[in-house]
Amino acid sequence: MKSRITKLVFILFLTSNFTFARDNNQTQNTNNLANLLVELETTIFWNAVANEWKYFRVKWLDACKLCNNGQCIAQRMIEFESYSVAENMNPAWQQRRDAWIKECELVKTNEQAAKLLLEFETNVSWNAVKESWKDRRNNWITECESVK
Repeated sequence: MKSRITKLVFILFLTSNFTFARDNNQTQNTNNLANLLVELETTIFWNAVANEWKYFRVKWLDACKLCNNGQCIAQRMIEFESYSVAENMNPAWQQRRDAWIKECELVKTNEQAAKLLLEFETNVSWNAVKESWKDRRNNWITECESVK
């Protein structure tokens, strides 16, 4: 009997550690994704977003820091996109935009949010981003693609 209880306790311990590790990894991926979103936002020039963005931005940054799942990140992406000036996006974006927003609203995972963040970034005009983005972009994309 004592042996069975010991085995059961050991199994529960392993299961709880696995769950903790998985949850911790999920949180780390969410934090990384939030940082990638904020990094993209900071590389975009102020004239590429609506003037009102400067009033909303501080609250938005705070909300990004509090995100703990892909759904939250996707909501922050929708918010940021809504302040983006259409002239600083690829022309095809206006046709894709509504569907992209709907997909963001349905996000359940960090991986889904990361794919939509990558799609948004690829539609931002080079004229809207700082010169330094050209050096950072490939690694940024790799980091986005690695989010699970």
